[in-house]
Amino acid sequence: MQQLPSFPSSRYAIPQPAAWAARGLSLRHAGDEDLPWLQMLYGQSREAELAAVPWPAAVKAAFLESQFALQHRHFVQVGTSGAWWIVCREQAGTVQPIGRLYLAEGVHTVTVVDICLLGAYQSQGLGTALLRQVMDEAALAGRSVGLHVAHGNPGALRLYLRLGFAVQEDIGSHLRMQWLPPMAGSALS
Repeated sequence: MQQLPSFPSSRYAIPQPAAWAARGLSLRHAGDEDLPWLQMLYGQSREAELAAVPWPAAVKAAFLESQFALQHRHFVQVGTSGAWWIVCREQAGTVQPIGRLYLAEGVHTVTVVDICLLGAYQSQGLGTALLRQVMDEAALAGRSVGLHVAHGNPGALRLYLRLGFAVQEDIGSHLRMQWLPPMAGSALS
């Protein structure tokens, strides 16, 4: 694995979604020791996209390593005032990572830099519960929540629209979306 920048320390905290404890789920801060697992998660998130690409497995692996390194550097640079969370699940006394949530905290907006769950844990309401918790905490602070969604991710787009996010701008490969807390004025951005 390439030499990657370290995760900055984070003071940002969000309470665990209430329904998570009963399901054995928790959040913990990400650390540099998580980078190999995060690279695997990234690779899994791109499997469907790369399935049709006629590259040998070694070329795909090198591409994914390079792309993960670029993404990680970008996220650490963008999210210096944020938090990096690992979503965990306890089963049979063992705690295993199942996803990640990266946030960047601004004066008026909390930005969901990235949210990703292993495929086996998608479409179970876990991401919805996590995003609702982020939205609840942002609302308590009078902040909006922003994020970007790729045009090629219609499932995520449907989720964000269902949660009340609105498209603010088409920036080419992604849509920039925002959720405003109840009673928030147009001054938030």
